[in-house]
Amino acid sequence: MSRLRAAAALDVEGALKQVEAAIAQAVDCQEPLLRQMVAELVRAGGKRMRPRIALLAFDACGGGEADLDKVVDAAAAFELIHTASLVHDDIIDQSPLRRGRPTVHVSYGTPHAIVAGDFLFTQGFALSGRLPKEVIRVTAEACVRLAEGEVMEQRLLAEEVDEESYLTIIAKKTAEPIRACAMTGALLAGAPKEVVEALGHYGLEIGIAFQIADDVLDIAGNPAETGKAVGQDAKTGVLTLPVGLNEAGTDPGWDAKTFRSMARQTDPEELRRLLQETGAIDKARGVAQKYSDRAKARLAVLPPGPSKDALVALADSVVKRRS
Repeated sequence: MSRLRAAAALDVEGALKQVEAAIAQAVDCQEPLLRQMVAELVRAGGKRMRPRIALLAFDACGGGEADLDKVVDAAAAFELIHTASLVHDDIIDQSPLRRGRPTVHVSYGTPHAIVAGDFLFTQGFALSGRLPKEVIRVTAEACVRLAEGEVMEQRLLAEEVDEESYLTIIAKKTAEPIRACAMTGALLAGAPKEVVEALGHYGLEIGIAFQIADDVLDIAGNPAETGKAVGQDAKTGVLTLPVGLNEAGTDPGWDAKTFRSMARQTDPEELRRLLQETGAIDKARGVAQKYSDRAKARLAVLPPGPSKDALVALADSVVKRRS
């Protein structure tokens, strides 16, 4: 901890506005329809959790004003890559809604949606290409893990999946990119190796907690807050912790594969009732809390400061969120 520079009290909200400006510049293009599609995608926004983690990690590790442009570019790149992955995810899962709005493949057709996703990936890597080689490597590795996780999930849709396999999938698909954000903030701040690794573990574990919480919201969330129908993932067969790993055995003949198949045919409210009765929802929440607590413990390597406090609060918020 003594090898870290003092935190620079970064104006995170101001830096996030710079990230938004960098994203807007990156998605500008000459083709009007493509420009319209990607503008709608980035305006839909979301929580901007990934850029926020990169900025907070940068500040918590003592990042200075001289390197702020680099971390802004990195944060924008991660958000563009994340948005691209959502476009492709929605196509694969045939999701009709994203954050309460029709998905891009519903509004514009699958061919245009694929191109929009590819464009966002490309622009994300164009931004990251300005950064040090180590950051480019971390970004590329996260994208490789994301692709592996997507294929692994699709390959196992018809299989009985244990908790270890499920956690591997969500670590690759959701958590590895968040891990890369946290590591990049620390790297650009010049943090020592052990701190970079600790922030990477923080990002990985908060990402796992975030995805499990998302699984719970698919079953137990309020559609007005989540922006998607209850049980949407269950209906399309997407692996989630409460459904795919229901261990309570409400019927002795049900294994995880059989239960997932049954869930696709069950009324969402009935499925919610069933999973509440078996304790699967509470169990999933408990697993999410475990990973959130692990993430917070990783921050012991950081000196006290507002950005460290914000990273702790973020770990708490992912398991308590309602949307």
